[in-house]
Amino acid sequence: MFVRNVVTLIAATVLVIGAICNDARAQTSSNASTDASAKALEVLDQGFKCPRVARKSKTGGYIHTRVTTSSTRAQIKITEETDFFSEQMSNGQLLVERWTEVEEYSARWADIDDVADYRTVKNVFFSCRDGKECITASDLIASDESTSSATGRLPSRAGQRYKNSEARMAFEVCDADTATNIRTAAEFLIKLSGGNVGQLYKVRKDVATGVLNMRTEPNASSPLVVAVPADTANVRVNRCRSYPGSNAPWCEAEWQGNKGWISGCCMVNAKTGKPAREKAAED
Repeated sequence: MFVRNVVTLIAATVLVIGAICNDARAQTSSNASTDASAKALEVLDQGFKCPRVARKSKTGGYIHTRVTTSSTRAQIKITEETDFFSEQMSNGQLLVERWTEVEEYSARWADIDDVADYRTVKNVFFSCRDGKECITASDLIASDESTSSATGRLPSRAGQRYKNSEARMAFEVCDADTATNIRTAAEFLIKLSGGNVGQLYKVRKDVATGVLNMRTEPNASSPLVVAVPADTANVRVNRCRSYPGSNAPWCEAEWQGNKGWISGCCMVNAKTGKPAREKAAED
């Protein structure tokens, strides 16, 4: 009886220790995830705060834009504040215009399908899954002043606001490296919230040799990662870019846990049937 009780006590102790170890591992994993998400949010915060210089508008005025983010692990939230100032002659009279416009954008990370370059490598482009309008956008004229030496103060637009839903949003940042850092951080937060990044593409049936090669770099001479069979329909494409010397864009892609670059020569969008092109996120 004594031996049986000892054995029972040891077994119970092992179970308790095992439970404590599992809790510790879970806590460690949770802490690591929290630290990583905090770092990603810091990267977003610093990236969008990069200094911007005032630029001329088409009407001859000057525009200065400030972008900030108050994003969390659950959602992306970006505020874009724009100051406009203009002095111009109109019918022999001096017209002075100035106003401040505040635009706010927010969406759940899980609803964002793609984060890509847009038009230039200094632009970061967010789009919603399946083309849905998952982004809440609001626009407020925070302050407004329009004066003329002939007519006096014009009616103010301050306080005017609109709110709607959008399927995509784009922001210009300081440089290509900053855009890449923002994109990487955003993709991490999307996956952390249970979302996926990119569009699904299908390898054409008539691809030469029956496979389409995924490589470590966007060129045919770089090392092979994996050969994707013809007619495979679950290749996730994050973005496609054109490179000198290539007749087709190269696409950053994932398939069965493998990551690398695949030539867009022999893939089509799994939903639309469109061929891969430089701005795959817009297909």
